Amino acid sequence: MKHVIFILSGLLFMVGCSSNWQTYQVPSNGTIDIPSSDYNTERAYIKNKGKNAIEVSVVDEDTGEKTSGFGLEKRGKADVIVPRNKVVKVNNPTSESTTVSIKMKTEVAQAVSSTAKYIKFTLVNDSNASIPLLIPSVMNPNLSPNSRSGVSLKVGQKILFRSKGKKHILLVVDDAIQNGDEIEVSALLEQRKATLGLRS
Repeated sequence: MKHVIFILSGLLFMVGCSSNWQTYQVPSNGTIDIPSSDYNTERAYIKNKGKNAIEVSVVDEDTGEKTSGFGLEKRGKADVIVPRNKVVKVNNPTSESTTVSIKMKTEVAQAVSSTAKYIKFTLVNDSNASIPLLIPSVMNPNLSPNSRSGVSLKVGQKILFRSKGKKHILLVVDDAIQNGDEIEVSALLEQRKATLGLRS
């Protein structure tokens, strides 16, 4: 009997874990909103189950201002930090409905200085390949081919990439970047790899 109880408990645990993922249908040329907690910062894990690229952004619930965003290619995965009172918007710009799976997990909030300077700029991927990036404590976007991803990052924030399992700095946000600037990531990535002696 103890073995039976143990097995049943294990099954209940697995069901509980899997139920954290919520599946949403996004209509053609439509947008869905996934609100975050009113009290906690969360991390949204996102899977694009569809055959086409989608657009993901984090928007202030009160002002409607977009604080971050990126394209997510078909079958792509990404995660993004969602501060409290923010909304995850998933936009489907195609003529076919699509499906996404999203899991929200409470994140340990980090103290942010009220004097921190943020710069709004765009990460551009002009290549035909996706580019996975890591923006610590913010998001881990996977830039879709030929896409544009708006971000709002504080001065000093590092943007990283992986090569052969190791993390490297792609760029550090500084005052040389101005609001509204566009940074072509694929070209910058090739330059950084050449500088660091990494093979493409």
